[in-house]
Amino acid sequence: MADLQAADSSDESRLSYRSNLRKKKFVVPGVRWYADNTREPIRDETLREGLIVVGAVYEKPGVSTTAGIPRYALKAELAALFNPALQDAELEASIGEWQKAHLNQSALARVSLMRMGATGKDGVLVSFPNGETRTLTHGPSSIISKAVVEVFAKLFLEQPGVIWLSESSHKVAVQDFKLASIIGLDIEAHKNLPDLILVDLGPTDP
Repeated sequence: MADLQAADSSDESRLSYRSNLRKKKFVVPGVRWYADNTREPIRDETLREGLIVVGAVYEKPGVSTTAGIPRYALKAELAALFNPALQDAELEASIGEWQKAHLNQSALARVSLMRMGATGKDGVLVSFPNGETRTLTHGPSSIISKAVVEVFAKLFLEQPGVIWLSESSHKVAVQDFKLASIIGLDIEAHKNLPDLILVDLGPTDP
């Protein structure tokens, strides 16, 4: 998308644009907003930090981060606002109702709690050596992390502990960040974020 294309709101132009995008040699007119291989700003800034936070979009449960199928979808209540039959005052009223229902403090808190796994119904439950548990989103990486913490650490470390455990949908847990800072680990989440940091407290020098 580019400003030039966005300014042309005719149905004919938009349908033509959608068809042309599927052609390999098609060049978008104007200065493009994102490069072909840009994923992070769209995924992180628009989806995770924007639309998911306000309950407009949800992540489909059971779809891993490496799956070749869509992980994100518009919620039905928001998708209904794109109905062409909604016009003028009726559309404005529908938008107002959606905002009232989804952008109040209670609704935003509910979305945050669900994302943090407060319900415990969906996801991969990982049991830490200290008895703490944490629910990760579904996917192969979460299953691997669970096996490393629950199986590998017990077999190969004398007194295992978990310093850091991250996942693609929730990069930094507050308690992990605090612990890493206390022991002098300066981790920049967007540059050198590890999936997992274990510690062996058995030896004199961990």
